[in-house]
Amino acid sequence: MAGHVAEAPDANRETSMPVPTGTLADVTERLFAEFEPRVSLTTIIATVHDCRRDLAGAPPPALPELVERLARQRLTKLTEHPSTP
Repeated sequence: MAGHVAEAPDANRETSMPVPTGTLADVTERLFAEFEPRVSLTTIIATVHDCRRDLAGAPPPALPELVERLARQRLTKLTEHPSTP
């Protein structure tokens, strides 16, 4: 179109899309099924949220898999080497 000017992207706008809540819930559910006898649901939820925060710069489509892998690694380490009070 003549005279039509495309808008420049807003440099201050956040470009990463949030991971749908259902996706993180699915990750949490799978990890709970795997670690339930050894790790509490509260710990699993906190680990998933910490991993999501730590991976904030990752591409949104890759986040569910990356969060699950990182959380599984951290939970495995926790069960292999539990801290003593």
